[in-house]
Amino acid sequence: MHGPQAVFLADTAGNIKKANRKALELFGLSRKEVDSLTISSIVGARFWEELDLVGILRSEGKFAFETVIQRKNGGRFGAGISASLIPVRDDEMISIFVQDITASKRLQMSIVESEEKYRLLVENMNAGMLIIQGEFFVFANKKSLEMLAYTEMEMFSAPFIDFVELPYREIVLDGYKRDQRGEKAPDIYDIRMTRKDGTAVDVEFTASPIQYQGRTARQVIIRDITERKRVEEELNRAEHMASLGRIAAGIAHEINNPLGALSIDLQRLMSKGDDGGDATKYYKRMLETVRRVSKLAEDLLHVGRRRPGTFEYHDVRVRLAGVLDLMRERFSSEQKEF
Repeated sequence: MHGPQAVFLADTAGNIKKANRKALELFGLSRKEVDSLTISSIVGARFWEELDLVGILRSEGKFAFETVIQRKNGGRFGAGISASLIPVRDDEMISIFVQDITASKRLQMSIVESEEKYRLLVENMNAGMLIIQGEFFVFANKKSLEMLAYTEMEMFSAPFIDFVELPYREIVLDGYKRDQRGEKAPDIYDIRMTRKDGTAVDVEFTASPIQYQGRTARQVIIRDITERKRVEEELNRAEHMASLGRIAAGIAHEINNPLGALSIDLQRLMSKGDDGGDATKYYKRMLETVRRVSKLAEDLLHVGRRRPGTFEYHDVRVRLAGVLDLMRERFSSEQKEF
């Protein structure tokens, strides 16, 4: 009767007959004290008297349970106990194996506490956490359900790819298939997912292979980046407008320089005009055209700059008269050429 476990032998009346050295050490007993022990004093009256241990052993062959046992010195320890009937000559004996499981119980409790802490961390993290197994989500934390506005049942009842916007499905599926083949897949990418109401949400999608409940799975962390995307788009638009403004300003300067010289020459010609004749009229019209083009060039300088709208007064009759003069002269010129 040697070994790592404490072993007692008792008759079917419950009297302890033998105990190995480990049993003496575990309970703090001497050899003489073993003769006065009963099963009830070792494992407790409940498991001997109330449960009818002998009856259970005769019908089941073996019985195992866990309990707390008190040593001779008053100390207590968690014990794993298994009992069985063994034939001895024409009689039966009860063998009782006792193992101190205090350390393993503490470890188990520590693991349970760690799992509970991890569960609380996952549930309260400021990001969505999903686990994909096969083609479906098998876990979704509270934040992911809030982000996508689905219930847990709804998330688990449809293929995970249904929650991804169409243009991004190929990217997500490619990464998932690579994981399944054991190949390196992108760890993080930006995609769009679909909320329950059909609207899209921009998310940062971080995926990594894990083992979940004994099977290969993919853990996904999703973060709402809608605001980040909006800011990026505004910055890109502002940069684009600034680039257009620089181009327009360059063009405006190139136009303004020759226009300025042309305007001066026209004004000189007008000062030597023909006392209100046709030449003066044409000079005035050309000068007005130069000024309009110059105004357009000035406007180009302000492309990309946000300015409030301005209103200007224009006499419609004067504008129409100018247009009619141009059309009349153009028609007359075409008639002469014809």
